[in-house]
Amino acid sequence: MTNKYGNIQQLINLWNTYEQFHTNLDYIDFGKWLASSHRLSEGSDRYSEKAKKSKGKGVDQENYLDARQQFFSILSRLSRLQEFYTKKFFDGLPLNNLLEFNFLFLINKKPLLRKKEIIDYHHVEYTTGIDILKRLIKLQLITESMDPLDKRSKRLKITNEGKKVLMEALIRYNEITQIFFEVLPSVDWDDCLKQLLILEEFHSKIYQKNASSTGYEILSTLQTAVDEGKS
Repeated sequence: MTNKYGNIQQLINLWNTYEQFHTNLDYIDFGKWLASSHRLSEGSDRYSEKAKKSKGKGVDQENYLDARQQFFSILSRLSRLQEFYTKKFFDGLPLNNLLEFNFLFLINKKPLLRKKEIIDYHHVEYTTGIDILKRLIKLQLITESMDPLDKRSKRLKITNEGKKVLMEALIRYNEITQIFFEVLPSVDWDDCLKQLLILEEFHSKIYQKNASSTGYEILSTLQTAVDEGKS
């Protein structure tokens, strides 16, 4: 005989799982979490189906990545290559890496930003961002001053020496980008930039609001944001 309470028991088990990832328990949020988990499961099923088809072609399921997954993975490897080229081309400059260059560039572009604003913009850990700013201050490339509106905050400004270093870095940065993308001469870079900005803006908002959230909480937020964007 079929257990007519099976679905209720399954729901109870799902609630137990939900409790492990959430502190403030809410039935509406639980419903959203269920929907997101269901979509995740559907995505996993589609992935498995693609993997099975590929396995029939001699590809192991555990080694299968679809085009978007490969793109995501390649972005990570490209970031390592960015650091490699930057370190080589910035040789002789006081800037150690691309992140220090980006910090200095933003401080020059938008004077008197707060420390937290600069750190948040670049999506780095607070302690990492503070260490970078301390180093730039020690090198006398930037200065800090008290925020007149908030005594707890400091505002940052590039120095004349910082401008000299930045100008030389920009010349070398141009050389890096020219060489880096030389193998793709026919690409519409304006269109690529447009698509990347959409991607970056969308996920930056998710990051700022969910830096301390669990994976399932972020998944729910992501799916809600995507659904709202479609409506």
